[in-house]
Amino acid sequence: MAAIGVYRVTAYNISRETQAIGIRTLGAAIVMLLLITVLASLIPARRAAGLDPNQALRDL
Repeated sequence: MAAIGVYRVTAYNISRETQAIGIRTLGAAIVMLLLITVLASLIPARRAAGLDPNQALRDL
């Protein structure tokens, strides 16, 4: 009887920890996606900010 109790408590704790790992992984993925989005927008914007608009139009 005690072995069954230990097994159930262990199984419960492992399932809770597995869910916590999944939530942390999801959080890290969202942060990474946000960082990539910001960098993908920021790099071209900084490049465009350094151009002279009149010169850019003349070069077309």
